Amino acid sequence: MSREDHTVLLHNAAESFGSYVFLKRLAAGGMAEVFLARPASLDGNGRVQVVKRILPHVANDSMFLNMFQAEIQVILGFNHPHTVQLHDFGTINRQPYIAMEYIEGKNLKEVINKFKSKEEPMPIAMILSLMSQAASGLSYAHTFTNKVTGEVVNAIHRDISPQNLMVTYEGNLKVIDFGIAKAASGMQEATRAGTIKGKMAYLSPEQISGKPVDARSDVFALGIVAWELLTLTRAFIKEGDGEFTVIARIDNCEKNILPPSSINKEIPPELDELVMKALKKNPDERFASARDFQIALRHVMVKHYPEYSYSDTGLMISSLFEKEIEAERKELRELNVKAQKQIMDQLEAETLIPEDMRPVLPGKRPQAMEHVDNRLKQIEAMMKQKASGRHYMMLAFYIFAVFALQLEGKYSIFSWIIPVDDEVEIAQVEKAAVKNQARATTPKKRKAASVAPSQSRVSKKNTPPKVANKGSSQGTTKR
Repeated sequence: MSREDHTVLLHNAAESFGSYVFLKRLAAGGMAEVFLARPASLDGNGRVQVVKRILPHVANDSMFLNMFQAEIQVILGFNHPHTVQLHDFGTINRQPYIAMEYIEGKNLKEVINKFKSKEEPMPIAMILSLMSQAASGLSYAHTFTNKVTGEVVNAIHRDISPQNLMVTYEGNLKVIDFGIAKAASGMQEATRAGTIKGKMAYLSPEQISGKPVDARSDVFALGIVAWELLTLTRAFIKEGDGEFTVIARIDNCEKNILPPSSINKEIPPELDELVMKALKKNPDERFASARDFQIALRHVMVKHYPEYSYSDTGLMISSLFEKEIEAERKELRELNVKAQKQIMDQLEAETLIPEDMRPVLPGKRPQAMEHVDNRLKQIEAMMKQKASGRHYMMLAFYIFAVFALQLEGKYSIFSWIIPVDDEVEIAQVEKAAVKNQARATTPKKRKAASVAPSQSRVSKKNTPPKVANKGSSQGTTKR
């Protein structure tokens, strides 16, 4: 299956993967890729995560998938300031993935290299602070029980190294990459015969010999990291060494390693003792737990550096990587703005959002706000223009109506404008006259009018009828 079959590209730029947009690839290996990503939605602007995705060609490798599933199960319920947080997981187009918090900072390998380049020793108080935080995170993982399911995880990291210890620019350290962690519940992968898990230079003697491991194996690895931070040199590996040479040195660790004060004279004796105790070959002679190691580190710190805090580490890290921080944040802002624009273009293509209704990009807000102000002014002017036009029309109509009514009283212009049929006009005139006569008649006149007919009827009844004598009248006339 090709890359295009399982991913979608937004305008051939930022790759979209499910509900995420990949901003930048952080790392790549033979089994998985790690990306800096953000949600593929406009509302996700400003939120950044890290997505680890299995490559297609190993998606059917049952052993690797079991290992990947184990990492999910181990960190699923983690909620601790010194362990990485899991945000999401699942499978998209047959590619499993996990989404974790983005830690803005550097791993301890980069911090070591920075001090080496400056040819300065790392402050002992800073080392004690970092190792104490790392021991705290490991202690949490070693004793973790999922509060929701009640499942006892008790995860053993098995790959503690400077690369898997991240320190933020604020001075907070987090344990990351539980990819080969071993859980007490049996959720881990089945280890192939002869396979050693973890980075060779940080393995414990029991890992090399294939014996069962517990929390004390991580204590040994953390002891190696502490030794290297204190001396800025590698503990069991030198340039040009092969695997067998490294394994032999670790197997005889007590003979092949000296106290860190042999290189750095500023190290207190108490710190020498606890580092060498963590590096004992026999697990029973080491600290019984990461918590015990943390307590011992804290005692030395309180005794020699009581005023030191995480913020002091943050100031040191920020000072060391000042230029890198500025460049990284600038790049992140540019990548985020670019992805935001691509998401907007994609939505516009799908929903045809008008240009003046699109959400405002962070980098173009002043120009967009000016456009909005101009548009509002145009709308206001149009409304005023329309309103004034309606007012003038209403005034003109009113004047015309008054003038027309005056003319109607004198010239009956409405009858001239709208001719009426003669018969209909006569009937209307007669009907109007009757109404006017009825209105003019007062109540007394109406009563008199009603009495007069009755009196006339009485007089007619009392008066004798006249007999018409046609002949006599005629004879009289003749005479």
